[in-house]
Amino acid sequence: MSGFKTIATALTPRGGIETLETAIAWAEAWDAHLEPFCLADMQANMPPMMTPDLVFAAPLPEPTGDEEIAALEMAARDRLKDSSVDWEIPPRGEPLADFGPRLARRLRFADLVVLAGGGADDQGRRETIFEAALYHSRVPILMAPPGAAAGCAHVAVAWDGSDTALAGLRAAMPALKRAERVEVLSIGDEVADGPALLRMLARHDIEAEHVMLPAGGGRVSEALAGGAQDRGADLLVMGAYGHARLRQAILGGVTRDLVRAAPMPLLMAR
Repeated sequence: MSGFKTIATALTPRGGIETLETAIAWAEAWDAHLEPFCLADMQANMPPMMTPDLVFAAPLPEPTGDEEIAALEMAARDRLKDSSVDWEIPPRGEPLADFGPRLARRLRFADLVVLAGGGADDQGRRETIFEAALYHSRVPILMAPPGAAAGCAHVAVAWDGSDTALAGLRAAMPALKRAERVEVLSIGDEVADGPALLRMLARHDIEAEHVMLPAGGGRVSEALAGGAQDRGADLLVMGAYGHARLRQAILGGVTRDLVRAAPMPLLMAR
């Protein structure tokens, strides 16, 4: 893949234009076609602590009328007309009763899904959309905090030797090829296959440095985010959800912690 040619995003009436601004910035940075999908709040209001294919109850009854969705689409069109990106707002289609798989069918032809962080009141919706796209579409996802620059000059890659971490790295290859500096971040003293990873990247003309971060006694997510931020990275790449889904849904994990509180854009895949 030479770059991210098609970028998709999902908008809801709460925080939709903020998410759109983030998606426009990344589409402009990659000269990519942008497809924003407008969703009703009730479609993206599943319990946030359950992954989409493990939800046992119906979406919570917080309906959004057609008029509100139409207003969101109109606002999105007005903003996109003032941008430099090539764009199309796809038809809404039928309600997404089976949320995860149907949203994924709309997103799966994109090269990258861009989502934005937001306030605590919208956290459940953002995580539901994130997990639906991640599990069902298998498209790489970029989650950016509000106001973060759309850049990848200095990329940090989280590496623990796992297949999940390698999947995240492979999905981020376009960004790694564009980066001026690439650092592979590992926690602790011994991590499997670090030299092999550097040789793989070198064959793609990507010069990378392997940096060992101290384990300490805190969360892995805090060590990764803090290490990347301290070293000046503007993008953190990682594999998402390395453990079983139900365990992650109940206990949380590195992915969930970083999605909620990362200080920089995250590019994730599984």
